[in-house]
Amino acid sequence: MYGEIWGAYQAEQLGIELKKYENTHTLCKVRVNCPGGSVVDGIAMWNLMLSCEMKFEFWIDGIAASMGADLCMLPGAKVYCAKYAKVMLHRISCGGEGSPDDLRRVAGMAEDFENNIIESVANKTGLTEEKVREKWFDGADHWMNADQALADGLIDGIVEGNEKLSVSEEINNAQEAYTYFNNLLNPNEMEFKNKAKFVAALGLGETASDEAVLEAALKAVGEKNTLTARVGTLESEKAVLQAKVDAGEKKDKDDREATIKNLLDKAIEGKKLTAKMREHYENLFSKDFESTKIIVENLPSVQNLSNLTKGGGGEDRRGWTFKDWQKKDSKGLKNMKKDNPDSYKSLFKSQYDKDPEM
Repeated sequence: MYGEIWGAYQAEQLGIELKKYENTHTLCKVRVNCPGGSVVDGIAMWNLMLSCEMKFEFWIDGIAASMGADLCMLPGAKVYCAKYAKVMLHRISCGGEGSPDDLRRVAGMAEDFENNIIESVANKTGLTEEKVREKWFDGADHWMNADQALADGLIDGIVEGNEKLSVSEEINNAQEAYTYFNNLLNPNEMEFKNKAKFVAALGLGETASDEAVLEAALKAVGEKNTLTARVGTLESEKAVLQAKVDAGEKKDKDDREATIKNLLDKAIEGKKLTAKMREHYENLFSKDFESTKIIVENLPSVQNLSNLTKGGGGEDRRGWTFKDWQKKDSKGLKNMKKDNPDSYKSLFKSQYDKDPEM
C-alpha cells in the first residue's frame, strides 16, 4: 500500500488480489507507505479486507497517515512499525457544492464516516470513543513516532528493519533508484505489481523494461512538479491582478459617492431640493445612478417656480410630496404637468420610484 488512496480501481485491484490468494494463504502482510487519500475508496478497501478469510498484518515502512493509518486499524490485524516510520491521525476533510442543505448533507456524511473511523481506533487502542475523539480528532494533525504509536496502542510492535542495508548518499540514475527501493522491499518476496497498468498509463510499449517504466514515471513526476510550480506562479499573478481590480472598484465607488454628494449639495444650495429629500434621492442614486443624475442636474430652481411652490395663501409648498399635491391642489398639479414637465416627473418619481406616463 504505497502511495495515495485515490480511485475505485485500487479497491477493485485489491479485491482481485485477495480473491486470488485467500484460498491458498492464511496470512496477508501489507507493506504501508501511505499519506492517506479518499475516505470513500479507503472504506471500500477496508470492507474488502474485512470480508477476506485471511488474517492481516500491516508493516509501516514510511508513513501511515490519515486514511492510510485508519486502514491499519482493521479488526484483528497486527500492526508493526519501522523504527523511524511515522503515524498520523486527524479529522476527515471534505468539500461540496450546492445549496446550504446540500452542504449540510455532505457534512453529515463526513461526520458519519469519521464516527466509523473513531470507533475502529477505539477498538484497536482500547480507549473510549470520547477519548479517541479528544486525543486525535480535534482538528489538528497528530504525528507520532513509533514509540508514541506503540505507547498509545495504535501499533503492536516496532521493527528495526534490515540493519545491513545502508542508505545511499547519492543516487545517480533511474536504475540505481529502482534497485535501491526494490532492495528496501526485499526483492526475494516483492514484485512489480500492476506493471501493465503503468505501461499503459505512461504510453509505453508492452515490452517496456522496468527501468523504462521508472524513467517515464520520474519524468511524469517532474512534469507534475513543474506544473505545480506554474500553478503557484499563476495564483500569485491572479492575487496581484485581483488586488488591482479591487482597488479600481473602490476608486470608482469613492468617485461615485463624491459625485452624488456634490450633486445633492448643489441641488439643496440652489433650492432645487430640500434637505429632507436628500435621503430619498440617495436611495434613487443607489438604484439607478445615471437616470437619477440626469433628473437632479435638470431640476428647476425653486425661485423660477414661485407660482408653484407658493399657494394663494402664501404657504410654502417645497416640501409637498406628489400625494400632497393630489390631495391639496390637484389643479396646480395638472398645471405643473403641463407647464413644468420636468418638475412633475421629478416629483412623481420621488413618490413612486418610476417615471410617469406623460
